[in-house]
Amino acid sequence: MAKNDGFKGMPDWYGLENYLSAVTFDEKEWYRQLALRMYLLTLLKIRKDDPELAQEVTEIFARDVQNMRGCAVEHAHIPDFFGHLGFEQHLAEKKSGVRSLTYHRLLKKAARPTIFEDPKQWLAANSKDSEFRPSTTDPQLLFIRSLTGSNRRFAYVEIDMDLPDKLLVDSFTAELQKIRTHLSNRPDKTKYHRPKIQNWARYGLLPYLDLLIWELETRTNIPTEMMAFAIKTGYVADTRQLTDTVIPLAKRLMNGGLEELLDIIAIEAGAPPSTI
Repeated sequence: MAKNDGFKGMPDWYGLENYLSAVTFDEKEWYRQLALRMYLLTLLKIRKDDPELAQEVTEIFARDVQNMRGCAVEHAHIPDFFGHLGFEQHLAEKKSGVRSLTYHRLLKKAARPTIFEDPKQWLAANSKDSEFRPSTTDPQLLFIRSLTGSNRRFAYVEIDMDLPDKLLVDSFTAELQKIRTHLSNRPDKTKYHRPKIQNWARYGLLPYLDLLIWELETRTNIPTEMMAFAIKTGYVADTRQLTDTVIPLAKRLMNGGLEELLDIIAIEAGAPPSTI
């Protein structure tokens, strides 16, 4: 199959044969693949929304997208995207609801592009509240993953490592109760439904996302009929399936839906569901 599959106006690096192995992917590999694409989409959104960051983000995107195109999809990667210890360690940490604030995590957060000079502006943009208001109380700060499409929140705590373990556990339990009370929020027991990942390769989810990223990058538009034909994987091209199934699925996954995959992975590994 030739590069760009013979479509005039399609990117030279595109070839549907690069996506054939997607039928073998499990939840872990789908998470890896989709997380990389969500990151690229986030960079393009920042480029669009923040003119002051546009040049810097454009350079970052150009650097990081290089190893995502023109190769078999299982080999697609962005160097160091999952941290200096790699994907498995990244996944293990993500499956845990309690994590230490390490040097590398703090450095990664601090190194993100920011246009805020005032710490209060940064707090407002990265916390649950849309506005940072002075108060006579000192409420719990809840940080959201605003750059990853997730609405899940982080509550950071301090741990006095000089105290005995039992007292620390009791203290953490008591503090958790305070945080829950303050939020008036206790998550219900969630029923986890396994996503039908066996259909995602057949839908052409990954080639669609890669072509979408290219559209946003180059500010071009691939007609619906051409897109449907370009991502077909041995089945008849179907514009209705593209508009009614593939596009909504991609939007959901790129806007917080990856957490569902993490929960499934965590349950199967015998770990608590992710709370990130």
